[in-house]
Parts: sequence; C-alpha cells; structure tokens
Amino acid sequence: MIRMDGAGLVDSAIREVPFDFATIQGVPDWRGTLAWPLSHARAFSAGRVQERAYLNFANRLGDEKLRRVALLGGGRAISVGLALTEAALCVQEEARAGIRLLGGPAELDILRGEPPSSDKRPWQTDSPFKPMASPGGIWLRRLARVASYTPLWRLPATLIAPTVTAVTHNGLLCADARRSPERVGFYHAEALLSEARRHRSGRQGLIDITDLAAAVADLLARGEGLEEPFVCRLRSLLLPMLRTDFLKAAFDLDALAALAKLPKALWSGSGGYYPSRAVGIEVQRRGGCVTRFSHSGMAGMTEVVEPTAFTELAVSDRFVVETEQAAANLAATEALALIDRFNRPVIVGSSGYPGLRRLPLVSHRRPTRRAVVYAPTILKGFRQFFPPLLPDVIYLDWQYRLVESMLRMPIDLICKPHPEGLLRGRIHPLAAVAPTTTKRFEEVMGEADVFVFDYAQSTTFYEALCTDRPIVYVDMGNLLFNKSVLPMITRRCRVLQVRFDARNLPWIDEAELHEAICGGCDRADPGEFRALLMGEGDVA
Repeated sequence: MIRMDGAGLVDSAIREVPFDFATIQGVPDWRGTLAWPLSHARAFSAGRVQERAYLNFANRLGDEKLRRVALLGGGRAISVGLALTEAALCVQEEARAGIRLLGGPAELDILRGEPPSSDKRPWQTDSPFKPMASPGGIWLRRLARVASYTPLWRLPATLIAPTVTAVTHNGLLCADARRSPERVGFYHAEALLSEARRHRSGRQGLIDITDLAAAVADLLARGEGLEEPFVCRLRSLLLPMLRTDFLKAAFDLDALAALAKLPKALWSGSGGYYPSRAVGIEVQRRGGCVTRFSHSGMAGMTEVVEPTAFTELAVSDRFVVETEQAAANLAATEALALIDRFNRPVIVGSSGYPGLRRLPLVSHRRPTRRAVVYAPTILKGFRQFFPPLLPDVIYLDWQYRLVESMLRMPIDLICKPHPEGLLRGRIHPLAAVAPTTTKRFEEVMGEADVFVFDYAQSTTFYEALCTDRPIVYVDMGNLLFNKSVLPMITRRCRVLQVRFDARNLPWIDEAELHEAICGGCDRADPGEFRALLMGEGDVA
C-alpha cells in the first residue's frame, strides 16, 4: 500500500543517500535508505525568489546595453542558478537532516568546502536554451519553410519582397502565417547570427560586463534561506559562468548591431532559442517589431509566470498564444508587471493550436479492464526548471511506488516516459517492472481509457485534456494553475493531493488512487479545454 504516515523517519545516525541517478548504480539498496534534506515546497519557494530577483534586477537596470546583455545572457544564469542554489541548500541542510549525499558533481564538494573527490568531474552545461543548429541546404530549407504556409500564387512575391521575416518555425506561427495578409518570408536566425559573428573580429570595444556579472552572482547567491559560508561558495561557482555568458552575449549583440540589414518585422517561435532571441533583441533596439509565438499551451494556464515573463515577454513586442481566452488569462497574471519598466508587449490570442486539431476526440468504449497510460516527465540530471522537478532519485522512487501500486489494480498499465532528459535514447528503469513503450505519446493516446499524470507542464498533459478520457492528476502541492484554470482542472481531472513525509518523500493513499483510476465514469468532458487551447466554442 502507498502510505502517507511519515514512516521511516531520519535516524540519528547519518543516512547515506545517492545524490543522482549515476550514483544509484553503486547503491543496490538505495530505495531503502532514501531521504532528502530539502523539501519540494522549499525548493519551489527558493526558485520563485530567484526567478523574481533576476527579473526585478533587469527591470531596475538603468543602462540599456547592460539590460540587453542580461536578457540575452541570463538564460543559463537562471537555469544553472536554480540547480546550484538547490544543491547549496541541500548541502546546508545535510547535517540537520542526518543525511550525507553520495556522488554528484565536483560542485557538491566545493559547496561543502571540501576538495573535490578525484573521481568527480565538474558539472558542465550549455545554455538551457535550445542549442544552436547549423542547417544544411539553407536556401532549399528557406524555400520549404515559406512554401509550408504560403499559397503557391503568393510564393514568388513573398520570396522576393517579404513584409515580415520568420526566423524560426512552430505550429502556431505557421497557422497565423497562413491566415495573415502579410508576406511572411523566412531567414534562419542561426544564419544571421553566424554572419554577424564572421564579421566581428576580436573583443575590443565591447561593453564591460565585469560589474554586471558580479552583481548577478551576488543576487543569485543570496537566495532564500541560504546562509554563510554557502553563500560565498555558491557565488564562487556562479561568477566565472556569468562572466563567460555575459561576454558571449555582449559580443553577439555587438556583432548583430554591425549588420547592415535586419528585418523590421520579425516573427519567431519561443524566445528560448538563443539565435532568435539575440536577433530579436537587436531588431527591437532598431525600433522594429518582434512577434513571438507560444510553443506550449501552458502560457494561458499557469500562475507560475516568471519563466514566461523572462523567456517570452521580456524580448517581444507581441506574444501570440493559442486563443483570446488564453491571452486574457495570461494578461490577468503578474507576468507583464514583472517587466513593465523596460518592455510592454501586447499579448494576442490566435485561433487555436493547430497540432491539437489532429488529435481525435477519443471514442467511447466499454472495456472489461481499463487501459491506463501513465506519462511521467523527465529525469533532469544536474539542472533545474521552474516550477522545480523533484530530485531524480526521489522522483524515480516515486515512479516505482506509483507503478507498483497500479500493478495491483485490475487494469492494463502502459508506462509512457518522456523521451528526453537524462535518459534520452536509453531504456527507462520502469521497463523492468511494468509494460513500457517508446512510441510517441500521440500514438499511445488512442489506447488509453484513463491517463495518469504527476506533472502538468507538458504538451502531453494538455493534449490529454483535449480528449474525452478521464485524467488522474497527482498534484505535488505547489501552486501551478491560474485562478481561471484551476476550477477547470478540478472539473476536468480527478485530482489527488500528494503529502510529503518526514524524509521529504511523496505519498498518496492507495485506496484513493484505486478509486480515481478504476471508479467513476468512462468519459470526461473536454469542452472547456478544447475551447481554451483549440478555440472550439467559448470557455464557460
């Protein structure tokens, strides 16, 4: 049974716990000794403080050049800052919790004030933004991009004299381009940035980012609840990374400023892609108009708006989301207020996310045993998102316990782990205990009578919301949905609240889980979410 009784309190003796997935391999009984020094709620609170601190810092910067550098180069500062700050809090709380975290990167030892073990390597990561691609056959690819959303009779004029230039591609952008009276051309953001870099030699004359890096290192190191000497140690890890990232951003912005020609009206997918973010920032500096298009349905659903504010709104003049209702939902949050001193974009609703229109409204059937699709999210490795994901070892243990419980039910279980993350291209550990598929989620949807999710910030979750299959949503306890969507979630899903025990492990009651999966109607009403995300009818 999955109990929520606080069983297994931390012993007075030191409990050795693997820090990461790699360390699990050397600790056969790792699940029996599992505990964590930092609560999920505290990780959420610390992350929100840090995200808001960076946005407030950008809002207060008086130097426009430095602000542009901070907006371009700050992606890794935020993402890595979250991971390192959480690690510093874990190290700080180890002794108080009676825990010693085993393994992990060299930074974990540095945060303890110890010399790194000889077998540990420093953790390295590139920007959390999607890595820059190098497209081949660039002219043919541009033609194919334009042809994908332009009628044949308009193609010559669009290629010769575009009135708008798209620099990346996503479903919402293409759908709007098909309907737009504008001639929407295409030019790869990577090609523009590469061209600028080729013509910029050396780093002489760049804006000095020394004080900027130091200020941001201080800001991020003084996170919620972190004490000395951990603040100083965290700062020492952040500062060289920030110097590197801000210098790169300063170089790229300076190079783009020297380009003779850039689009006056630019369209792109998410501002989370570094080349299109960089080009867009320079287009805005020249007085042009940058329109960015949402790549997921969460922008109009979530109360956690800090990532949207930084990634999208801070570097856009127009931000297009799925529907007018989604736009109204986002506009009603704090997102715009977080950046209002330096940017005031317009949030625009489109006519529904086109990818969802290809999903069938799953047909009603009466199975003798319900087919249940459980779709956990990624194992993240040594990085962090906001809202935060559970530590990998805690989340994997949770997945095992949840699956073990479901295997005792009269159902046919299919596990559909996220294909990305730490285990990309590898066999997921759940495959050893339950039927697990590597098919795309869209291929598995039709097999489901019930969906089970424990993470809602994913395309799979909002795709499932638009079907008529019941959804069991396991809520990890941190505020996620905005005030307009939360009642809709309650009506659409069977929501189970997780409780955390004294070891900071999540638990739910097995009887409640059994009733949520096996009981109730075979069909749910997706109408509100099809209206919100697909533009079908009106949201009540």
